[in-house]
Amino acid sequence: MGVSSAGISQDEDWLTKGDELYKLGQYEEAIECYDRVLEIVLDHKGNAIGKLGRYEEAIECYDNVLEINPSVVEAWYSKGVVYGKIGRYDRAIKCYDHVLEIDPYVAAAWYNKGVALYMSGEYDEAIKCYHRTLEINPDYAKAWNNMGNAFGKLGRYDRAIECYGRLLEINPNVVAAWNNKGISLRKLGRNDEAITCFKKSLKINPDYAKAWNNIGISLDELGEHDEAITCYNKAREIDPNITITPRKGAPDS
Repeated sequence: MGVSSAGISQDEDWLTKGDELYKLGQYEEAIECYDRVLEIVLDHKGNAIGKLGRYEEAIECYDNVLEINPSVVEAWYSKGVVYGKIGRYDRAIKCYDHVLEIDPYVAAAWYNKGVALYMSGEYDEAIKCYHRTLEINPDYAKAWNNMGNAFGKLGRYDRAIECYGRLLEINPNVVAAWNNKGISLRKLGRNDEAITCFKKSLKINPDYAKAWNNIGISLDELGEHDEAITCYNKAREIDPNITITPRKGAPDS
């Protein structure tokens, strides 16, 4: 859950150093070392508890870390991740802001702040965060995808297509990117090109129900209704719970 992981050896190093200082009677310095041990242990404990879905307890662990040392980037970051998981996006954003005040070059913090803003409906602000993510790491694939989704929400489909295109340059096997690019092309009335993208999704994963559904939507818009029905049926065959949404389509995160 954290941006980096302090190994057991680091934990043991601080404990050993603390014990040595204690033996020398340097108690204040020893306490500082023991505090570092507690920071590492509590952060790791919070990560483990979070994996079990016990999010409030995980937040308590991170708070305990930050009470010892409010500058622990990993604890602020992990706390933000947990708040995001439980839909408390305003608090998640504040946590990521703390991370970025300490270290403005943590790409994952910019990205997750963007996700929280996107989920809050603040698409322009989310795009700014994804831009900062990509300034730090131009190959951050999820940032390209989510920036495309945000542009799509704003109706800026040309920009969305550019983002998905950049992602596919990094990794041409991302099924969701082909699907999302297809949706944006369809929004611009470029259904033939959209179908090509959806088919590329299916070449990677023939059981990708959303792509079958989206081909159906594009075929419907092209007036090829019988073929569209075949695609909808294929989508239902793969995923009986899929919502068939003719003339629509939601991007994947």
